[in-house]
Amino acid sequence: MAVVRLPASHIPEHGCWAMLGDTKNARLYRRKVRAIYPDFDVDKWLSVVPFKEQWQKEQYRQALRRAGF
Repeated sequence: MAVVRLPASHIPEHGCWAMLGDTKNARLYRRKVRAIYPDFDVDKWLSVVPFKEQWQKEQYRQALRRAGF
C-alpha cells in the first residue's frame, strides 16, 4: 500500500484547530503530520513560509505550539 503524504499546505490546519480550542482535532492532525513527517520542525517550517509581518509569524508559531508541535 502506498503512503499518501499530506501536502505541506495542510500543516496550518493543525494550528487552526488549536487556536479554536479544539484540542481533539489538533491532536488528531498533529499525529497525522508526525506519522508522515516525523522530523517536522516548527522553526524550519516557519523559515520557508512567507509572512508580511513578524506578528503573523509569531501567531502562527504559537498556534503550532498549541497543537503540540
